[in-house]
Amino acid sequence: MAMRLTSLCVLSWVLLLATSLDAARSSKAPQLKPLTTTQDGALKRAKKWQRAGIVKPSGQLQVEEKEDQSHTLKDIKERILAGAAKDRLRLEQPFVQNTKFCEKKSYRKAALKQVRESPFLGLFKDLKNFTQFEGSSITYAKGMFYIVFDSLRALGRVNEQFQFRGAENVLIPEDAGETESQFEGLQYMPSTDSFIAVRESIEHDSHGLVPLTEEIIINKNGDMWTLGEVCPVKFYGLEDVNKGWESIYYYEEGGDKFLLGVCESNYCKTILGDDPPGLQRGNGRAVLTKHVKGDDEDSCHWEVVKEMNIPEEAYFLDYAGIAFYGGPTNAQKGSRVALVSQEDSAIWVGEFDWEALEFVPGGKVFHFPRDVNCDKMYCNVEGLYWLDSQRLIFASDRSKSIQPFTCIAKDQSVHIMSLPN
Repeated sequence: MAMRLTSLCVLSWVLLLATSLDAARSSKAPQLKPLTTTQDGALKRAKKWQRAGIVKPSGQLQVEEKEDQSHTLKDIKERILAGAAKDRLRLEQPFVQNTKFCEKKSYRKAALKQVRESPFLGLFKDLKNFTQFEGSSITYAKGMFYIVFDSLRALGRVNEQFQFRGAENVLIPEDAGETESQFEGLQYMPSTDSFIAVRESIEHDSHGLVPLTEEIIINKNGDMWTLGEVCPVKFYGLEDVNKGWESIYYYEEGGDKFLLGVCESNYCKTILGDDPPGLQRGNGRAVLTKHVKGDDEDSCHWEVVKEMNIPEEAYFLDYAGIAFYGGPTNAQKGSRVALVSQEDSAIWVGEFDWEALEFVPGGKVFHFPRDVNCDKMYCNVEGLYWLDSQRLIFASDRSKSIQPFTCIAKDQSVHIMSLPN
């Protein structure tokens, strides 16, 4: 009996000691938070995948992704030149079908996806007797998109839904009457609540062949605009009348106004003659300028701050538009940048270093969709704007008589495209 009581006492003491040790450990150990619904679901899924033999013990998929080689400089050059060769073949042998370029894996992985599009003719309820809408640039301000046409001195204002004959979609003419504008770029200026448009080049009495900016001031009713400040850009590198500044980006900093312009041709030089520099691919140029008030010659002008090389990865024959993405609110001076080429029907997406004021080497090239015969359809894309980090909106000019008929269907339109996954 005594022995049994002793055994029970020893057992009780052991249990008490074990309980005390557990309590001590738990008081020192960190308290684990319960798994969230998502974490718990992911853990259960991982265990099921592992039992099925498709997940390694480390939780990594057994099928490892190969490094993406589709955007090396070598591949980009090969793709762009292959597309250009296909387009030349289309002109030389219009009845020969050749889809080899579009069947390439590198093209398929780099093709933009059409989300939505509409001809400008379908957006406006009142066309104001206009029949041509040569879209050249698009920007966003105060909850609406604004578009300029180089065939009109009228702005297009379109709501975010791009509705067919939408009530908010209107054409805003100039109060001085209509002529061709030759506008190639459009940006909003917050400090003056007005817009700035650029004419790619004009023959100036004092400066020769230079770009020219015009301020667009929309009235309170939003149904007409008047001309504000007109300023030449003191950039003297242009050689061709119709190969000047094709796009602009405007920003304000420290009370100053800055304008970044992109030349349409390579080196900002001529495309005429034997082996012209303007057609030497991969040599795009951008020019940063600063607004200067009055001097002896002009009431205002834009002074060159820096000329910048566009990365060779943008291996294009021309440069028709530029847009920066600054996050969900698209704040000014975002580091992500896109350039569009009309001739190559493609865009380059890369980075810009605002401290060094230069483009970062590298980036990726994406192609606009082609038709069932692998022919270009988006032949006249010029303006562009980031909707978000995945989608962009573009504006198209009118197709030219020297271009294939396949270009007609998509001209004079607005297009929303998504980058490939």
